[in-house]
Amino acid sequence: MNFNGLIIGLIAVAIFYAISRSKRGKDVVNKLPDYVKEFRLNMPPDRVLKIIVNYVNSVGYSVSHLDIDKGEIVLDESASISDWGFFYPIRVFLDSDGKTRISIGIRGKIHGASKSQIRSRMDKLVNGIKAAIYTSK
Repeated sequence: MNFNGLIIGLIAVAIFYAISRSKRGKDVVNKLPDYVKEFRLNMPPDRVLKIIVNYVNSVGYSVSHLDIDKGEIVLDESASISDWGFFYPIRVFLDSDGKTRISIGIRGKIHGASKSQIRSRMDKLVNGIKAAIYTSK
């Protein structure tokens, strides 16, 4: 049996896993996400931030960056069997008309996730945040 291909494959997986673990959420804040969803509501930004932080902590995301003054949160989702993990940069800010805008993005730690996988992850997070905000009113 020739195990060279298997060994090379395992080394490649280990390298990609190490790269995905070494990425920091703060580094993603100023980079354009792969996909973004936005919505607006009539609620103060600081209250929205608290609701989001409480929600994401309760469902297992880790907060890798939080700047309350800028309204920035970056969530970190670890690598799994099916992907290398994702960052979710979130911005919460007041629009000129007085409504709060929530902008939620997704960025793979290593490129290569399918569009359907990205949209599915994004929809799950956005719907969870919307539900948390709705139930807090």
